[in-house]
Amino acid sequence: LCRLGCGADLSKTSAVLHEEDECLEKEVACSKGCGASVKRKAMVEHQHDHCHERDVACEFCSAVVLAKNLDAHKAATCPQLRLCRCGAHVVRSRFAEHKSTECPYRSVACTLGCGAEMEAITLEVHKQMRCPLRQWTCLCGLTMPVSARAVHERDECPERVVTPCLQGCGLVARREARAAHERETCPLRTLICTCGDPIFARDVDSHRINECELRTLACMDCGQRMASKDVNKHHSSCAQRLISCPLECGARIPAATVAEHTAAEGACTNRYVACDACGVDGIPMALMADHRASMSECPARYVLCGRGCGQRVRASDCAHHESRLC
Repeated sequence: LCRLGCGADLSKTSAVLHEEDECLEKEVACSKGCGASVKRKAMVEHQHDHCHERDVACEFCSAVVLAKNLDAHKAATCPQLRLCRCGAHVVRSRFAEHKSTECPYRSVACTLGCGAEMEAITLEVHKQMRCPLRQWTCLCGLTMPVSARAVHERDECPERVVTPCLQGCGLVARREARAAHERETCPLRTLICTCGDPIFARDVDSHRINECELRTLACMDCGQRMASKDVNKHHSSCAQRLISCPLECGARIPAATVAEHTAAEGACTNRYVACDACGVDGIPMALMADHRASMSECPARYVLCGRGCGQRVRASDCAHHESRLC
């Protein structure tokens, strides 16, 4: 029986050839060059559904790319997708709708009716901390818009004993309200961001959007989203970052395409190629013309006979021509 378990009943002589060339249980390397070893019976499924070197079509623009490059294509080159400021990749036909109804940076009006316009991402903070129409209940039991609080505490509250805010925001209120103000609503009270930085309450929005090292940013090369503190580390290894060609041809290329760019069939003008005349390998493409020129080193170049007959012969045959044929 086949030692690989396919169930075939074979002679000892044919077993070796069967196991090597025919057995469906034999693991073989993927012919597309992905590096995977797959049982021969599963190879068709692997190359159709799993191999990262297979061709796949982008579902947005129908462009055919290698499966391993599909995410990078969607992030950087798909003509049907646009990268929004919020980091989302959106189909162009829905981009306007996304900007007006979904994007956390879209402009919205305060839902409490104060008339203020702001980015949707800051709406809840506005309603809880800044909207003049948010409700506030005084210790005397009266509920009112927070915009009326200062006048109420200063001039109307029957329990008022006025003192200034100790944090220096300028509010003057009765002692009990002042303590709650300093603890809960004073714009100069100190808060600790999730990143660990101490900040004034009034600066929370600005810090979270512009400074916090835990805010989410998108890599400008591949579109991957990550914490701000990880962007520099990611950029140093991002497969889509632009780098100078290592062969100094002057091109700026994605790091992931260096091998393809510098290969013998690539686009690099300084790539190393073999002379198709003499077979010498390792010649920079930019110097190939010099190599083949009549005064250079290529033994297969054509030169004029040194005896003056006018015949052009290969340099390697020149001595024979001059001594025997000229």
